[in-house]
Amino acid sequence: GKVETAAGQVGETSMAAPSDLSVAYETEAKAGDGGVEYQVIVVNPEKHGQGIGAYLTYELRTRMKGGAFGEREFAVRRKYNDFIWLRNVLAADYPHFLVPVLAEKEKLPAQASHEEQVIRRRCEQLQSFMNRVCNHHVLSQSKDLLLFLETKVWALESTQAAYSNQVGKMLHLLRRDADGAWKKIRGQFQELEDPEQDRHQNLLAYTTKLEEQTSLLLETARRLTKRQEGLGNDLADMSPTLEVLSQSEDEVAGVLAEAAKSFRASSDRVKQQAGADELYFVERLRDLVLWSTAAKELLKNREAAMCDVVALRESKMKIEREFEQVKQNMQSTKPKTAMEIFKETLTLESPKEQIRKLEEQKKECEAASVKAEGRWKQATKVTSQEMQRFHNLRVWEVRETLRGFCESQIQFHEDMARTWQSLLPKLEALPLNDLESGSQVTTSHFTTESQELSRGEEGIDLRLAGEDLKDLED
Repeated sequence: GKVETAAGQVGETSMAAPSDLSVAYETEAKAGDGGVEYQVIVVNPEKHGQGIGAYLTYELRTRMKGGAFGEREFAVRRKYNDFIWLRNVLAADYPHFLVPVLAEKEKLPAQASHEEQVIRRRCEQLQSFMNRVCNHHVLSQSKDLLLFLETKVWALESTQAAYSNQVGKMLHLLRRDADGAWKKIRGQFQELEDPEQDRHQNLLAYTTKLEEQTSLLLETARRLTKRQEGLGNDLADMSPTLEVLSQSEDEVAGVLAEAAKSFRASSDRVKQQAGADELYFVERLRDLVLWSTAAKELLKNREAAMCDVVALRESKMKIEREFEQVKQNMQSTKPKTAMEIFKETLTLESPKEQIRKLEEQKKECEAASVKAEGRWKQATKVTSQEMQRFHNLRVWEVRETLRGFCESQIQFHEDMARTWQSLLPKLEALPLNDLESGSQVTTSHFTTESQELSRGEEGIDLRLAGEDLKDLED
């Protein structure tokens, strides 16, 4: 999408935030047939409260096109937990579509400079989340998304309270471990044909490995950024020392002062690059990790749909066993034991009534099983399409992330080279005096003498014989 810059502020204190603290990315979602098109930006983070009770809110500006209401614009403020609510609702309503995963919420640090970095990162994360949701052809048409984008705070809180229990139960069902169900399918339900199972199992293994390796890459990038920040601090420490030396020297005072400026400029550029790498390289790697997590969750949801099929088949078999048992008891001519008579006295229903109810349960179970198998097959189809979409987007994002990093590094090293190259003429112009004659000499003069010395042209043998080495050892 297009990139915009909006003026932002941190908190309601008198401290002025940098103008680039709120970086707004415009998200354009393509509308489907009769669908809605959104342009959403996350801007102007505000800090509320102090200490452990402090929290942030973010302004969401939305321009909506399409639908029954035509073109509209509206803005709301949301907390991070509101984004979590939206994510959970979408994951429950659309279990077989790629629902982006949010990064874990960071605590606000005590230092103001570090706080600004956390806020910038969080804005980037939330904007990335909204990008993926609003650019999805199905998720972007969700009524809950529209509710999230336009409803005022009090109304949204009421809706969240009503949804919380229902969504929590749905997510619990969706996140069940399907390994046990698949073992049952392999063992008891060989007739359940699934030509896509092996492919999806391979996709799950691949996605899990991808998530692990990208996480390792993310940790390495974080360490690299931290080391770069340390380098910037070390370069900054050189500058005041050189300035002090320049005040106590005569002939080299100007050169030392210029060197102090070069170290200061290099420090600023290194720190600037570390911040850029943190925001536009590390965060994008984190986004790739979360994208892999979403794909893994999608594949597991397909297996959860398979669990429903297995559970209903087990229920059907149990009902059939009970039905046969009651039927055999009715047709049996053997005298009943005391225990069987006692069990019958505990049963308030007659055998005919039991058979009637079991037949009804069997029909209901068969109907539910047909629906579950239909949902499972549909989940398989949609999951395959979404995994293809995941692959295409991942390839594009990996390319853009690495290309952006390469271009940024090229510019950074060119800037650093110019900084140090500007110091060289001043160093070369510094006059040097021969210690014996007092005449001025150049750097090339010393180079020639050192070369002659190394060749032994002054009659000095720099090689040590074996006896000399022995004497040194003694």
